[in-house]
Amino acid sequence: MGGGIVSGREVTNMPWMVLRNNKVRNNKALSSGDAVNGGGALLCYNLIMTDNEISHNEANGSLQSVGGGAFIYGFFGSIHVNIRNNAITENKAVSASNFSTNANAGGLAAVKCSGIVSGNNISYNKLEQLTDMAGGSGVVIEDIIADDFIFENNFVTNNSHVGMNCTGGGILLYNTGGKYQNNVVMENQATQGGGISVWDNQGKQPVLINNTITGNSSTNYGGGLYLSSANAVVINTILWDNTAQSGSSVYLDGSNNLEVRYSDVQGDNVWPGDGNMNEDPKFETDGYHLTYASPLLNKGKSSLEINGVTYSSPLFDIDRDTDARPYANTEPEIGADELQTDVSVSEPISANGLSFDLYPNPADQYVTIDSKNGLTFEEIVIYNQTGQKVLQGKQVKNTLDISKFKPGMYIIKVVTKEGNGWTKLVVE
Repeated sequence: MGGGIVSGREVTNMPWMVLRNNKVRNNKALSSGDAVNGGGALLCYNLIMTDNEISHNEANGSLQSVGGGAFIYGFFGSIHVNIRNNAITENKAVSASNFSTNANAGGLAAVKCSGIVSGNNISYNKLEQLTDMAGGSGVVIEDIIADDFIFENNFVTNNSHVGMNCTGGGILLYNTGGKYQNNVVMENQATQGGGISVWDNQGKQPVLINNTITGNSSTNYGGGLYLSSANAVVINTILWDNTAQSGSSVYLDGSNNLEVRYSDVQGDNVWPGDGNMNEDPKFETDGYHLTYASPLLNKGKSSLEINGVTYSSPLFDIDRDTDARPYANTEPEIGADELQTDVSVSEPISANGLSFDLYPNPADQYVTIDSKNGLTFEEIVIYNQTGQKVLQGKQVKNTLDISKFKPGMYIIKVVTKEGNGWTKLVVE
């Protein structure tokens, strides 16, 4: 247990451990006849773990192997964690026995804890096992009861599996709740749930908001998202360009309750639910930032109610230090990225900002502004990316000629007696 670092024993008051600015490399936890936990580290106390590199570690056991990189485990009682800005890469969990139980969490496992996991790079980790089931090539989150557990702004990419069965190439959520927001889950591989797998959460309900789940693959079911006897809420999330034998974007196995709203889900039809889309996100070359031509601009929802529960989008995006969400009183983008502009508007924004639809958007000749509340426009102002007004005047017609506008993103301000509304326009 704990090839590089181990902390934890039964104590009356759970102490804190601080692990900061360390390199935990090339360690192994090994057993030829039992289970193994934590190739790089097994940490069982309240934990602050920031700015570490945890790489090339291995958990290799006969019965079971968990946490090739790090296993964070409330074994002696539920613990609170603050896990930020770590690189957890190129670790592996191996269970090579013919009678093995399983191998889980090639990179990171967080079990029986509350707190936050934010800004980590969890990539190129691997699971290997001969028989039975493996889960979470990148990450396993298990037995999370606390509603305040947050997994946000993480890159979970290029994690993979070798062997018989694996669920959750990027992330496995097992018997767990919590909130998962602004994550990029990309280019992971499994047999079920190439991107994310939600398994047997027994009444708990993980909430996925403003994630980008793309480029993942599954040899069997659920290239992007796989649910097995589970519940989940998915809001403002991209599920695109994932592949599988069945259910390239989403696959439901057994009795499930999946609520999807204001999300971009690739498929033969638009996924059922308010605000859902089936449109090419038009990513930048990095595969997750949106271009100005993306149809997902302003198509998310800042706040909405589902079955009596109110959910809100995060106040920032994957580029947390610079990009607020939503931008300038518009609705948020779908996905982990909130597209920004250099517009700086000195005029005050009305506290009762109103919402408007634009179509088409992107556009190149004419654009129509539609008030969702049937309001009468008193004035329309359009700003370019440098904050200059390129159109201003009294306006009653809701169709504008933009044929002379240069390509790029613009901000439209609509003035009514009831207040001001702001929205983005992309000109092609």
